[in-house]
Amino acid sequence: MSHFDMDRYAAELFRDWAGAGEDIDAFMDWFTDDVRVELMVREGMMQGVPTHYDKAAWRAQAIAESQVSKLVMEITHVVGNETGIVIEATGRLDIAGHPYENRYCFVAQLRGGKISAFRMYLDTLYAAQAVQWLVDAHQTIPGEAAH
Repeated sequence: MSHFDMDRYAAELFRDWAGAGEDIDAFMDWFTDDVRVELMVREGMMQGVPTHYDKAAWRAQAIAESQVSKLVMEITHVVGNETGIVIEATGRLDIAGHPYENRYCFVAQLRGGKISAFRMYLDTLYAAQAVQWLVDAHQTIPGEAAH
């Protein structure tokens, strides 16, 4: 059995996530074709932001987010093995001229080294307020189709 380097896995995942605007395929290669991605927020709480994604929707979300601002994640804790990993991190970006910083917990189920299920936990009230900055500034919310 090979040694699974959780810290390296998490660092490389977030490196590719931050670079999704330039190379979306490198980020999407982390996920299985049948991945289920879930934002752990009550449906409809964040205007225009879905709570469930398949791979195509997750790809579109990553592209849309990269067009608004580059997300920078600072990993604070990692635990897991070849079948699953939990990553705690602080994310920073700029939304419509407003600095945004939130704490996240990512829970990933792994299959063959790829992510087959991905849940994101965060301060949803603060995130909903950040999305409201976009609405107030008449900007498109990442993941929402332009009107």
